[in-house]
Amino acid sequence: MIRPGIPQIAVDRPELFGNTIRFRLHVSRPLRKYFLNDVSYVQYDGIDLKKVSNSLLAIPVLSMIAPIAWAVGADIHVAELDASYLQCLAKVKDVYRSVHTNFSFSGDISAEKVITNKFGGGRTGLLFSGGVDSLTSYLRHRDLKPDFISIWGLPDIPPFEERFWDRMWTDIRSLADLDGITAFQVKTDIIASSYTDDFKGRYGSHPLIDNNVSWADVKVIHDGFELSRQQKVNYLCKAQNARYLSHLRVCWDSALKTNCGDCEKCMRTITGLVVEGVDPNNCNFDIDEKTLSLLKSCFNKGRIQAGAGRVFIWSDIQKYIPERIDTNIRGSREFLTWLKRFDLSRYRTNRLRHFLWTAYLAYSNRRIKPLAIQRKLKCYCYKALARLRLL
Repeated sequence: MIRPGIPQIAVDRPELFGNTIRFRLHVSRPLRKYFLNDVSYVQYDGIDLKKVSNSLLAIPVLSMIAPIAWAVGADIHVAELDASYLQCLAKVKDVYRSVHTNFSFSGDISAEKVITNKFGGGRTGLLFSGGVDSLTSYLRHRDLKPDFISIWGLPDIPPFEERFWDRMWTDIRSLADLDGITAFQVKTDIIASSYTDDFKGRYGSHPLIDNNVSWADVKVIHDGFELSRQQKVNYLCKAQNARYLSHLRVCWDSALKTNCGDCEKCMRTITGLVVEGVDPNNCNFDIDEKTLSLLKSCFNKGRIQAGAGRVFIWSDIQKYIPERIDTNIRGSREFLTWLKRFDLSRYRTNRLRHFLWTAYLAYSNRRIKPLAIQRKLKCYCYKALARLRLL
């Protein structure tokens, strides 16, 4: 039912093209500034979509647009939806309501048909990138032989980054083959944990949200919330896990190399590894004595963007730096001695230096692509038109 005066988002029935689902969205004019396109898609690897109910196929697009609808107070209409998922959205909405007090939450989600689905069985899947979080989750639950489910899509690996994805997918398949694990890839334009309960910032992947997500008889678990990132690095560095470290993938900034070693995420992982006395070059990195000196310089010059989440992670690393540092991996002793006493609470990002550093990394790692620039320009155009109230 359409409610007068309430913004509307209508989702057409899913269209199937081989192993790809396409969703067409009909969005009220005031909401168009939140969407770069009126079509969304998901492409699955090795799944016969004709055997899957439309009520389940609609879940990906609903997951994307539901938070937008809650924020602006819009109604969502869909032809068919899984009963379990519809119920879980109500629970997730309550969590959002407690965190995002500035959201409207006046909109509703309605389906012409609400269908109960059930798969049966005891199969387990793991969202897997090969990074610290997902690799830790895998090794903690290796006895379950979970299927690897890897996502190719925005924002980390845009769909046009085929060369980068091929390299990453090869790494993931290599690790899966090591233990006889089945790996699937999902491509889309639209989990393991990174933080612990000590972090009080707002973020979308939290146990209060993830652990309430379900569809059919599938249940989502936000794994590893009790472990900080450095505790996960410590777990990965244990002797029984050593053979997996060569598969560690943490970097989204390098299109050609495995881990670039220069971006903030690489630098924090390199630091975590040397804190544990492990040479990063045994963990899919290629660093030398200049790397840690460069990281120190980046902090001193304000090149690194350090919001609340990153300060939390770097502070956690600091806590695990011992008073007496016995190892010296490529200059790590001097660097860790400095880092242990560095006051992160007083760190401020220099916006110009951060911009120039980010641009340099994008250029050197060959991540500047015409399609990426085009998408950025389109985003800025939408923002400008919205501020001028032309959208």
